[in-house]
Amino acid sequence: MLYQALRLGCQKYHENESRYDTAYRLYIQNRNADKWDYPETLDYNEIYRLIKFVNSWGGRFPYSQAEDLLGTLKREVPKLNSLKYSTLVDIQLGQDIDGIAVDQLISNSFNKIANRNKYYSVATSKIIHTAINSNLFVMWDNRIQQSYKVGWGNGQRYVKFLLEMQKLAEQAIAQIMNIEDLTRNDAIKSMSSSECSLAKIMDEYNFMKYTRYDYDMWIL
Repeated sequence: MLYQALRLGCQKYHENESRYDTAYRLYIQNRNADKWDYPETLDYNEIYRLIKFVNSWGGRFPYSQAEDLLGTLKREVPKLNSLKYSTLVDIQLGQDIDGIAVDQLISNSFNKIANRNKYYSVATSKIIHTAINSNLFVMWDNRIQQSYKVGWGNGQRYVKFLLEMQKLAEQAIAQIMNIEDLTRNDAIKSMSSSECSLAKIMDEYNFMKYTRYDYDMWIL
């Protein structure tokens, strides 16, 4: 069942992907949260640190574009910060915030950060997850994009992917609540022995199933 595959994916990820796991934890620990809360204070050093992390995960974002990325993030992060208390399972993508639908806000900002370049869409998913809201934004890579048939990852397709992640997460939560008689919060916590967000758990499941193509993930 899906919830079993999610748990197995998390377990195998943390057992076998220590290089990625370590890079992720170090970035989260070392990022300057105040600068992201007040993006007008973002500087080159913070953006360089972000690009270094993204590229350690195969993001392929050129350092030569750091200044352009800095300018874009100073404009887009304030918009995305309106969602910083939202999570994957409570976000309402059709809801309006300040006169714009949430799905359109995410799509617009995603496209501007990715600069309409399909090669930067992977990096963009990692940027908005780690730097802005790790409880809401699910990361992807090229194989994950292909597996969910969203094509190359522009903002509209990322929103479609995010909605699919929300549906899968809700399905797994419902399975655990029904089979193991847990509360909703306990069901979410039970998906991983680590302290990862649900959005990160979905990424680990996707990575092990579709990127690593782990056989065990396909038989549950």
